[in-house]
Amino acid sequence: MDHFKAVNDLEGHLIGDKVLRDFVNFIREQVPGVMAMIRLGGDEFIAIFQSGETADAVSESLRQARIRYEAVHRQHGNLSFRMGIGRLGEKMDAALGELDQLMYEDKQRNQT
Repeated sequence: MDHFKAVNDLEGHLIGDKVLRDFVNFIREQVPGVMAMIRLGGDEFIAIFQSGETADAVSESLRQARIRYEAVHRQHGNLSFRMGIGRLGEKMDAALGELDQLMYEDKQRNQT
């Protein structure tokens, strides 16, 4: 999530926790095929999708969800999110590192 630290700093951790829960619920409701959302720590999450979902379809669904999320959550500043999309295999650490890099590339493309 982008700009989440400001929510904790300005509105407190109880509101911050609610924002995180609301974010997970929003993604699960708005993006087809989400089987699970896992918090890695802080403001980083992994969404696990059903097999059969294509990377292009997931990417487009998340892009559309980002537009809706930004419009709905303006009361907390510039909350948004970035994403990296890939397929997890046996090499979990390498896959997570690649997804992290893809998320940062998306962040650079879509500076807010």
